[in-house]
Amino acid sequence: MTSEDKAIHYWHFKTRDVSLENSLEWAVATADPNRLLFTMRLAEGRGKKRFAPPGVEDNVQRLFGKYVLESFWASKWPGTRLFEHKGRVWVLKFNEEVKTLVLKTQPNFAMWYNNASLPLPEDICVFREGSPRPAILTVTHEGDGWFCNSDKPRLPKLREDRQVVEFIPSGKYFCES
Repeated sequence: MTSEDKAIHYWHFKTRDVSLENSLEWAVATADPNRLLFTMRLAEGRGKKRFAPPGVEDNVQRLFGKYVLESFWASKWPGTRLFEHKGRVWVLKFNEEVKTLVLKTQPNFAMWYNNASLPLPEDICVFREGSPRPAILTVTHEGDGWFCNSDKPRLPKLREDRQVVEFIPSGKYFCES
């Protein structure tokens, strides 16, 4: 852990307690993000066979296709480590238009998961490309999120949590194969 890492604090929140809109506005104001990452975990079927949850990939393409910069398979992304399989990651250009589209699509943080009534990607992560850490990372199916900043955001029900730093991979876009 570098001295810069020690200056950064990780503020845990439950996605049901913090507004997605307020979170994205906080990120824009403090970190000037230009990337949004979200993922799709493969569901487990019979005989432990893995498959893509129906509708997620189609919804990503339909809603966000023109903003997708990259899509790839990974076993690690901010907040998540998968074993014996991979999940799909999408990296989007993040700007005011994308922020508005995210909020229009589903303004509730907790509904950004693969098995929601509107199947959406999960684990929203917002960052500035080249930054040593994301501004916001979430594990939405668990209902958890973190703000990464030296100062505590003025948002409800936050507590410091240093352990999440172990779950931020060092690879491109904070992901690893």
